[in-house]
Amino acid sequence: MTGLRNNLQLPGKPVLVAIWTRDLDGVALAGRLRIAHSIRDAFRERFDLREITAKSAVQNPTPGRIAGSILAYLTSLFRGQVLPFQSAIFASHAELAAIEARIPDDASYVYLDGVRLFPLLSHLRRHRPNLRLVVDFDDLMSRRFQQLFDRGEAPAPGYLAGNLHRRIRQLLDWSIFGRLVLRHEAKTLAGLEKETLKLADAIVLLSLAETQQLQALATQVPDARAEILNIGPSVAMQHTNAVLKPLRFIFVGTDRLTQNRLTIDYLIDLWRRLSPSASLTIYGQQVRDLPLPDGVSVAGYVDDLSVAYDDHSVLLTPSFLAGGVKTKVLESFSYGRPVVANPTTFEGMNLTGYPLVFDRADDLEAFVLAPDDHLDEAANAADVGAAYLIRSHAPDRTAAAWCKAMLGDSAGAVK
Repeated sequence: MTGLRNNLQLPGKPVLVAIWTRDLDGVALAGRLRIAHSIRDAFRERFDLREITAKSAVQNPTPGRIAGSILAYLTSLFRGQVLPFQSAIFASHAELAAIEARIPDDASYVYLDGVRLFPLLSHLRRHRPNLRLVVDFDDLMSRRFQQLFDRGEAPAPGYLAGNLHRRIRQLLDWSIFGRLVLRHEAKTLAGLEKETLKLADAIVLLSLAETQQLQALATQVPDARAEILNIGPSVAMQHTNAVLKPLRFIFVGTDRLTQNRLTIDYLIDLWRRLSPSASLTIYGQQVRDLPLPDGVSVAGYVDDLSVAYDDHSVLLTPSFLAGGVKTKVLESFSYGRPVVANPTTFEGMNLTGYPLVFDRADDLEAFVLAPDDHLDEAANAADVGAAYLIRSHAPDRTAAAWCKAMLGDSAGAVK
């Protein structure tokens, strides 16, 4: 049945080809993968969906892919449109041609999973000009890498980290080499974002703030053609149980991602300095074995998020890197749980009147030291968060927005 479905168009449904940069199934779900699953589910309802996973020289190394990626990068140097390393690994001409060959002649729409697939976008625009090409930026990666550079952090290879050779990871952690890589990636990603404006039919971002930034950039790019749309993550309400004493704090996320590592390190230091009476439990796969102060524990990955977001839980997640939308915040709201954070955490969310956003570290620390004294504020925060989630991130709303973005009707996109 699978083979037939991949070769025959379903009656009444247009063919959409979704091209992913990694496998979506058989791995622990978190963050971006949860978003990708919801997008795929939306497409399956409206389209005859075919899926292709692009093979990179890092995740699926072969002599041909490695040589093709190196050649593509060197060619980009001579052409003056230098590829980021994370795009070059997907740029082997043989792989691009192989993906093109798998796109059916009756396909009308192609979804591209991120700016890393820019070489494929360029290839398809030249060879299949009649396709509607929609690129899911997720967030502005050039901004993310520039922030890492400005903070003096090491490069963040994200989901690619597990595929990198140990020596390469050590090089990236070496400050001089790492900063060169960050500067290269930030600059070249910014160039690709501009070029994508010229080649794509639409670009989608999670955050309203970054959508507005790209829209402003588009006014400065000659021949920009792409519609720029804001579609936030799809998150359904789970329950709205009352917030109960005694409150406990949780954080959800793997320290493999730099943005999570920065928050985890801050929280551990906070408990070490202040010794709050309330506990802190850190959920998610952790790659480091850190000494923990009293009151802090690591629970690892859990399949059922209700274990983390129980009726006593408060998500404590001050952020130090802006960009995108923090899905853990939306997940917490979906379980009726309050979130304590700083303004960076809530960037791109229209949370007017939210009571637990702290500009000053001293105010956040005061809450951490006596959370039960602020039960009414916590309950109010949970109510405001739930109302926002229903208003802006309901699955039927985001699914309709994605389908209309693919079809070329932006009326359903979240504004």
